[in-house]
Amino acid sequence: MTIIDVARQARARGMTYGQYMAAGMAPEPPPEPVIKPEPQKPEVIAPRYCGYCGKELPPGAPADKKYCSPECLREAMRIYEWEKRHGKSMPKERVCQNCGKPIDNSVSYRVRYCSGMCRYTYNNKKLLPGKRGAV
Repeated sequence: MTIIDVARQARARGMTYGQYMAAGMAPEPPPEPVIKPEPQKPEVIAPRYCGYCGKELPPGAPADKKYCSPECLREAMRIYEWEKRHGKSMPKERVCQNCGKPIDNSVSYRVRYCSGMCRYTYNNKKLLPGKRGAV
């Protein structure tokens, strides 16, 4: 019940608010509800892992942190941009079309050879005797 409601009751009895309160006719306020605190649960934080390399993130890391280092973030963003540009997932490992050595994924996706010599050798195989397409 608000003060305005009490003042209206006082006016209905022909009294002022002060007289009504002094006479002890004001209604008693309702008892305040007892709020029981919830029992504290031990906070268990599940381990989180880097979105690129899979290492466990430190327990005190911010909630929005997804990568363990700037290098992992950079690599993840590079892969994301490649996949967005090409509409397919980035190949995990590329190999040289001439010798079969792995090609670093940090170089352009158009690179098909591990070196200029491999590219030259592959493109000129037809000129070498005993090779595919020999003259």
